[in-house]
Amino acid sequence: KGVFRSADNGATWVLKSLGLTNLLTSGIISVGPKLFVVGPTGVFKSLDNGDNWSAAGLSTTDVRCITAIQDTLFVGTNGAGIYKSIDFGVNWITVNNGLGTAVNFRAIQTKENSLFAGGPIGSGVFRSTDFGANWTLLAGGLSTGSYRGFASNDKLIVAGAFGAGVFYSIDNGEKWTAINNGLTDLTIFDLELNDAYLIAATNTQGVFRYAPVSYTHL
Repeated sequence: KGVFRSADNGATWVLKSLGLTNLLTSGIISVGPKLFVVGPTGVFKSLDNGDNWSAAGLSTTDVRCITAIQDTLFVGTNGAGIYKSIDFGVNWITVNNGLGTAVNFRAIQTKENSLFAGGPIGSGVFRSTDFGANWTLLAGGLSTGSYRGFASNDKLIVAGAFGAGVFYSIDNGEKWTAINNGLTDLTIFDLELNDAYLIAATNTQGVFRYAPVSYTHL
């Protein structure tokens, strides 16, 4: 149903989809005063807090996720790998070196100047430390499979797997540890971090919260 905006912490919502060519949306971020949203008909940009949207490239590409390092945008697609833009969507280039046969990406995340991308079934989490020029498939305790959600802060990166739960790393992805105690559904669709909690959205069992007393030891 497109993009909605709330000015009262979610108590009420207003539809803000003017200019979108498809109301299926897969990700949204802010980069300074600009908003970017992605979906089956590419990338769209808003300069007025969502009141109006305009096309920002990849109109024939099914885009599933978006992130940014400073002013550089990165998107993951369904079928075309990963793209990068250094001019806010005017031009896009593929950055697929090291991804092998993986072309479907539903989650992408930055941690400082590192990029993490969730590959399709049979692959796992890829990392780039050079703005997407080269990618490496990570191991170090991660399960093989599809990854649908990430979250990060200055201390850790967290990855959510399709069927294998939640993993975290405190060394930028070199080693990973599973934290699934209490989860009744190990298929994770999204993750979020704040100062007190790690929050996981699952496929069939709703939303789970990692207790702050446990979170502080990560």
